[in-house]
Amino acid sequence: MRVLRSIDGLAEIPGPVVIAAGVFDGMHLGHRMVLETAQRESQKLAATAVALTFDPHPATVLRPDSVPALLTPTPFKLRLMERMGFTHALVLTFDKDFAALQAEDFVEQLCAAANPLAGICIGEGWTFGNQRRGNIELLRQFGREKNFFTCEVPPVRIDGMVISSTMIRLALSEGRLADAAQLLGRDHTIAGSVLRGAGLGRQIGFPTANLATDHLQLPPDGVYAVEVLVEGKNHPGVANLGIRPTVDQTRTRLLEIHLFDFEGDLYACEVEVCLKHFLRPEQRFDSIDLLKIQIARDAEAARQFLANSSAAA
Repeated sequence: MRVLRSIDGLAEIPGPVVIAAGVFDGMHLGHRMVLETAQRESQKLAATAVALTFDPHPATVLRPDSVPALLTPTPFKLRLMERMGFTHALVLTFDKDFAALQAEDFVEQLCAAANPLAGICIGEGWTFGNQRRGNIELLRQFGREKNFFTCEVPPVRIDGMVISSTMIRLALSEGRLADAAQLLGRDHTIAGSVLRGAGLGRQIGFPTANLATDHLQLPPDGVYAVEVLVEGKNHPGVANLGIRPTVDQTRTRLLEIHLFDFEGDLYACEVEVCLKHFLRPEQRFDSIDLLKIQIARDAEAARQFLANSSAAA
């Protein structure tokens, strides 16, 4: 997928463009509906569907004291969009200058850059521009003048409730992985680059890969059965999310993953850790030997759960 970093980059796309615009933090079923609508409409017009999103999360600038924990960091969000079939994404830097941009000027810039702009799809109630003055009515007005269609996609509901990133964050914080998965349309996944560790896991027979968890929405600390995507291939494993109280006094929260029957160095690799099942809370052990015994038990429990899940599927 080609990632554009400025509105002017739309000029590089030959032919008409249909934009799906939104923050898309979560890439949940509601977000996917907006993106899929743009894809369907683009096919009708022989146009290119472009996913337009922002980095960092707008709340970082607009509400710095209440920035929500991220569900999908931008690199992971882009991978999910690519898997949906998007060939182009426009990632705009959300800073103070962009926040001050008038909604009308934003739409004018999109129209001027695209060849041409054929349509814009947004989620119901989505607003944009300075003081959030941009909305579906403004888009419709511009659409009539500039000859592009507008589409406001209604929210997706489950059991009568509108799916939202806020709802998913709450489910995860309470450890309701199944509920979060239902809202996301997929299992919750923590994605990132593997960090260099101290190597203790390898010394005790359970080599691990560590991921930073800063700014991410996380479930409760504990041990999980996981599936880890590495270079396009899924690997079963077990993971500890937390501060590792037996071996680390810094209280740094990490996701520490052990892959079953895996050989190789994962340092600096981009991986996606799919949390499949909560096994137990994190705990402190009185010795490394006791920790090692428990890791072996956790690994066996994770193997059994993943094997049973695979057989049931």
